[in-house]
Amino acid sequence: MILGGGLVLAACVRPFFLRTQAVSANPEIISTVEDLSIKAWNRYNRYSFYCSLGLLTLDVIRFSAGMVLSFWHLATILVLVLAFMRKFSIDHQLSKRLRDEAAGAVGSKEQNAGHREVEMITKLILILAFVTLLLMNLP
Repeated sequence: MILGGGLVLAACVRPFFLRTQAVSANPEIISTVEDLSIKAWNRYNRYSFYCSLGLLTLDVIRFSAGMVLSFWHLATILVLVLAFMRKFSIDHQLSKRLRDEAAGAVGSKEQNAGHREVEMITKLILILAFVTLLLMNLP
């Protein structure tokens, strides 16, 4: 879920929204597209966060039951949960700025910095999810 959803959003949805913003000269359309982009990512973040919490809960149950537990998996899932929490915080700031400043926020220095940080965290999440998937399936 984490890896697949992130790849679909990054490869298919985000480029469409960026193209739409670049072509349009209407500030209302630009701010609407920006809002749709943030909401689409928030929906993915929320579902992936719940998946990460579910995995973390399973690892804690396995640990408390005395079952074999790989601590790298527990640490990776914990980092994913913390990364999603940071993304929620940044997305909240981006949405608030967009609500307060409307089209003036799109392309602003603060908004672009927030998007860059979210992109970096998303890349980290995707890499961690891919590595976890590989390590869980390799003999």
